[in-house]
Amino acid sequence: MFKIETQFGLFQRIFELMKKEGKKAISIYDLIECMDIKADGLKLLLDQIYWLAAIGLIALSFEDGNEGKETIIRITPLGEIYLKENT
Repeated sequence: MFKIETQFGLFQRIFELMKKEGKKAISIYDLIECMDIKADGLKLLLDQIYWLAAIGLIALSFEDGNEGKETIIRITPLGEIYLKENT
């Protein structure tokens, strides 16, 4: 099992990437490309993503500063990554 801190770090990166790119959904491939991961880190990243997807995790939520929005990151069993904003 993965530590909560590891999961949080992964989701924080996904969140920052998607907000920066202005995207509501990205693929694992987009994530890998943007994160510039070395080969040895790739397996760990994929293991984390697929493990989280396998348990159907609706991931951590983040509050967007003064906007008063909460953003939930969800990973599907196919490894698709989505953002959902609640106001």
